[in-house]
Amino acid sequence: MLKLWRKWIAFPVGWLAIMLLALAAIAFLARGGLQEAPAMERFHGRYVATSDGTAVRVEVRERIRAHLNNERGILRILPTKYGEHDIGLRDVKVTYGDGNSVPVRETTLRDGALELRIGDPAKRLRGVYNYEI
Repeated sequence: MLKLWRKWIAFPVGWLAIMLLALAAIAFLARGGLQEAPAMERFHGRYVATSDGTAVRVEVRERIRAHLNNERGILRILPTKYGEHDIGLRDVKVTYGDGNSVPVRETTLRDGALELRIGDPAKRLRGVYNYEI
């Protein structure tokens, strides 16, 4: 009876358990292992609005300090509309805290917002980085 149990139940159950563990390990590694969203240590925004006749001009400066752990950079989404009005977002520049420029890939989203992927897609970063938008 024990031989029969081993042959028809134990081997298939053991094989299934090994395969499930292997698939779980592959899924974990394909996802990049243990990754968390970059920890934003500090965010400081400065927004200055000035009136120019009937138009309003807003200058935006944001400083972001992020702790990156094997990341390619950060993602920032900027609105391009206020209600139904286009705010005319342009001249977006991103630098490191020291003034050196940072590679940025811009994408316009379905709702019109501007997605900024800040960082080099070919380089992974570790440590604390200061960005200025």
